[in-house]
Amino acid sequence: MLHITREKITSLVDNGQNRKTEFADHAQVFMLRGLIYNYKQAISYTFASSATKGPERAQQIKDVIRGLQESGFIVVATVCDQGPNNRQALKLLINENRGIYLRKGEEPKENKILINGQEIVPLYDLMMMILMTSPQRN
Repeated sequence: MLHITREKITSLVDNGQNRKTEFADHAQVFMLRGLIYNYKQAISYTFASSATKGPERAQQIKDVIRGLQESGFIVVATVCDQGPNNRQALKLLINENRGIYLRKGEEPKENKILINGQEIVPLYDLMMMILMTSPQRN
């Protein structure tokens, strides 16, 4: 529930797999965007009592991508900001990918995520990067 006067979101913690009887103050939304047709659609959301940590976020990314693949979508990239938990999640996924290739005796592909045999490129949101490095912000 959104309390506009308090500028807070209050609900129970729910990451899609587990629900806790703690109040949540963070919401996370996964969106799908078309490359050929211009559309955006919210496809998943979670509530947390603090910022979602990297390992949990990495698992959520994999779960969402697997769900999209099972629905017939071809996921070619992910986009997020450069927050520390996003960076940690992507690093975990890239290192997991590296391990998969090394176990096969193949050269690991740089900066790619491998989910269900499909290579996915992780990207950072360019507009957010520009905003974070602008002189007006410093």
